Amino acid sequence: MIGTCRAIDGHGHQYGWSAPTGRRARLGTIALLVVITGPIASGKSTVARLLQRRRGGGLCPACQGRGPFYEPREIDALLEALPHGTNPNWLVLDTTYELALDRVQADPNRDLSKDPAILRLAYDRAEALRPGLPPNRWTYDTSEVTGEQIAADVAGSLME
Repeated sequence: MIGTCRAIDGHGHQYGWSAPTGRRARLGTIALLVVITGPIASGKSTVARLLQRRRGGGLCPACQGRGPFYEPREIDALLEALPHGTNPNWLVLDTTYELALDRVQADPNRDLSKDPAILRLAYDRAEALRPGLPPNRWTYDTSEVTGEQIAADVAGSLME
């Protein structure tokens, strides 16, 4: 579930968005929307949290906690829910199935994804649907790069 994203930029303008219901919490476009997508345990929530810390209130990271925005209907629902004029920046994360399995096994908050067969199906699905993703601005393999490095790179390029 994506939930509601609210941000206040440096000029005191409030931005908000609620999905997947499409209810707009507000006034205008979202200053910086980064849509983080990737398979289970690829680091979406971690990177979103780190980006928010680096960029502050003007950034609205949105990530799908239970899987990626890979199917056309998921992408369309996300885009339709955005305030007019908002241009999302896509961040695609990937990792190996083996590392993801280690991560979910170590996470006490995980449930079904701890089952290796279910995780394998999710990884196969993500791989099959990846070509249908919108053009992305960034792609990282979290088995090779830390969340801190990703957040620093993305935050830095957003400042350009």
